[in-house]
Order: sequence, then C-alpha cells, then structure tokens
Amino acid sequence: MGGDQIEAAGSEREGYDDTTRITDDNEVHGFETDEEHVPRGYFTSSFFIGSMTAICLGLFAGDPNVVWVALSYTLTSAVCLTLVGRVSDIFGRRWIYVGGAALGLIGSIVCATAQNIPSLIGGTTIIGVAASTQLSYYWVMGELVPMRYRLAGNALVYVSQIPGSGIAPVLILLMGLNWGGSVHPWKSSWVIATIVVGFVSLVAFVLWETFMPLNEPLVPMRVFRNRGWIAATIVSGLGASIYYAFAIVWPQMVAILYSDSAHPLSAAWLAALVGLLIVMGEIVGGFIAKSIKHIKWQIFTAICVGAIFFACVATCTPDTKGRASAFVAIGVFALGWAESLSITVVTLTAKEQNQLGSASGIAGSIRFLISSIASTVYTVTLNSQLAQKVAPRVTTAVEGVGLPASSVASFIAALGGTGNMTDVQGLTSNILAVGTRAYQEANASAYRVVFLSTIAWSAIGIIACLVMPDVDHLLTKQVATTLRKENQVLERDEKVDA
Repeated sequence: MGGDQIEAAGSEREGYDDTTRITDDNEVHGFETDEEHVPRGYFTSSFFIGSMTAICLGLFAGDPNVVWVALSYTLTSAVCLTLVGRVSDIFGRRWIYVGGAALGLIGSIVCATAQNIPSLIGGTTIIGVAASTQLSYYWVMGELVPMRYRLAGNALVYVSQIPGSGIAPVLILLMGLNWGGSVHPWKSSWVIATIVVGFVSLVAFVLWETFMPLNEPLVPMRVFRNRGWIAATIVSGLGASIYYAFAIVWPQMVAILYSDSAHPLSAAWLAALVGLLIVMGEIVGGFIAKSIKHIKWQIFTAICVGAIFFACVATCTPDTKGRASAFVAIGVFALGWAESLSITVVTLTAKEQNQLGSASGIAGSIRFLISSIASTVYTVTLNSQLAQKVAPRVTTAVEGVGLPASSVASFIAALGGTGNMTDVQGLTSNILAVGTRAYQEANASAYRVVFLSTIAWSAIGIIACLVMPDVDHLLTKQVATTLRKENQVLERDEKVDA
C-alpha cells in the first residue's frame, strides 16, 4: 500500500518525537510529529492519497459479507489481526500489507475456481489471512493523519464500502455456517474437544506472554491496564455483535415474510438495509462527531437508540413490513454511528501511538471473538426456535384444512426450499395459503426471540460506554507516523522552492 513510502513503522523510527504527552489516567505518547510540522503539500501528495486509496480498496476486499459462507474466514482473521498488528509494528507495514494484498488475490482466485467444498474452504482461509491486513484499516489510516481527523478519516474509508457492504445483498446473498448445532451437535466430541482445547490453549498463551521474559511479546499485556482502550474495545465488539443479529436474521426474515414474487428486487433492497444503513451511520457519525463533541456520550446515545429499535423489531409480524424496515434502518444506522466512533476511540486511547498496530490488532481480535460468540448464539437460538415452532404450527394448520398427514413433511420441506410443491399429495390453493401463513408466523415467532436476545448484548454495551473515558481532548494535531520517503521528498522540494 503506497509502495516505498511506507517504510519501517516500528517502535524505533528515525526522528521519533516523544516530547508531547497528554497527561491523565491514560497518558498517550509516541507521536512522530505534529500537524504544523508536516511538510507543505503532504496531505495532498500522490503518495498520501495513494496510501489512503489502498486502505479503502483493502477494506473493500476484506469485507466479511463477501465470504460469509466460510467459518475459516472468521477464525483466521481473528488470529492474524493480533499477529499483523504486532509484527508490522516491529518490522514495518510495507511488505506485510503488500503480502496481504497478494494473498487476497490468490485466495480470491482459488475460491473463484474451486470445484469442491475443501477447495472453497482453503481459498477462504487464505482470504481470511489476507483480510487481517485489510481489516486493520482503522489504525493504519489513523496513524497517518492528525488525531483530530481520525474520525473523519474512518468515515472517508467507509464511503468506499457503499458498493460492497451497502448494496451487495442486491447482487448475492449468502449466510454463514457455524459448527455447533449445525455441522455437528453441541454434545459431539468435535465441538467439545475444539472448545476445551481452544480454552486451554488461550490460557496457556496468556500465561506465556505474561510471565516469560520475552524481548518482543506477541501481545504486550500492558495494553490491558488501559481502561479507556478496554472499554472502547468492548463497545466496538458488542456493536458488531448486535449488528450480526440483523446480518444473520434480517435477510431470512425478508425472504420468508416480506418477499414479493412480482417484484423480486424489492426483497433484495430490503435485505440491503443492514449493510447500507450501517455504512451510512459510520460515514455520518465519523464526519460530524467531532463538531458535536462529547464522543463518549454520542456512543452511549447511539447504543441506546440501537438497543431500543432492535428490541422493537420483535413486535413485527408478516403484516408489518414497513414498520420492521423502519426499525431496522434506524437501529442499524445508530449502531453504525456508535461503531465508527468506538473503533476510532480504540486508536485514540492507545498509550503508545508509535506501536498502534499492537494495541489495535489485539482489539481487532477481541472484537472478532465477541462478535463470533454473539453470531453463534444468534444462530443457535434461531435454529432452536425454528425447530420448536415451525413443524408443530404448520402441521396443525394444514391438517386442519385437509392436507393428509403423510404429506405434511414434504410440504414443510417445500416451504423451506429443500423440496418441491409438486411432490405434495393432496395440496390445494387453500392449503397452500393457510400453510404458508402458518410458516411465516412460526418464523416470525422464532425471529422475535433473537431480537429480544440483543437486549442483553446492548445492556453490556451501555455499561461499557459508561466506563469509557471522555476522549475529546485527545483529538489533537499530533500525527503518529508519516510516510517517511514522501516526507523527505517534500522537504527537499520545499528547500528547492526556498
């Protein structure tokens, strides 16, 4: 990204300036320069604009919605975010990100040419590794601009995501799979062993990083002594967690409750509300948050608004398409606003700005962990509710209007898309109408439980917001790092002009 201009961005940068400090309970230091000392034309130079463009395109390629079908994406990204942040702090950003872009290209080619599921999984694993560089956009961008422009910088990056994240459901609509309760039962050895081994490995890793005399630990444990960073990380993770409830459930809800065979694109546009409105919330919040001030309370308010409207979707039925769409739109917009701000606060509250990758990479992994747990809970809850409610309600309804008991199973399968209505013996137009309505009502009842479950995640997010410190005073002119080769070129040109 940006070629030679991004040289070693490690902790021992040449010309490092640690003279400016912000003194409070979360002292921030490690800046390379100040906005007033940046050479003339730096922020409009081709190198700087090229780097920002690369960040935007990288995030576009790393959008989880594109490869949502693969659990391997989430796993590899969650692990590699921490690794990328720390390693690039030590050895520099340039080749890490060039390598990530190359892996993204290779992974995309593998997936595009895959002829079987193992090949597809392999390709998405490669993409997941690549995305760990692409999804680090918020701190790579953040360290290049003055602290006071980080909110707007993130908003600018989000603008580039409208075609992909915003309207992708109109072009293709894929939903993710999780092992537990899906590929394998929760009580199976596959699931239990994976959870136990993973937990033990995590504990062992923390103990190793904490007590071993390591010169360059992968996870500097001192970041966990930063209250502001912890609160912002939790809020950003919980924001993503609440969002996933709608990313998972809303497209299904639209397809089953609000689709219109006469206007097939209308359902696709409705499904696009989640992706489009969260991006719009991120953009608007990022651009105007600084002028409104009180960043902490903006996040708190947005989380509260999102929580209210998300819970209100539980009141919707197959007959309330307009109300459901409005509630989802408002809730997701508010959540985008909160997420845009909280993910920026993660970078603002990092104490060592010259090692921003380490703190932000760890935060990214934690965010993935929280959202993965939440999406699993939503998926399991939804599948459990559907299993309990669909078959009994539909069976009672269609048998009551004359469908033979022997045809009920094939009728339900056809409604769920795994069968054909022409194979249902004894089916009439009246039975079809009654059965379809019962199927919709049963699904609505299952979705209702998922929407109500977001209240718990919202409550935790609200508490985390209250713990988060005020950060308005951190929106300064200080710059964490500069594109050093471009810096030198501009200085030389400035001398020539003089």
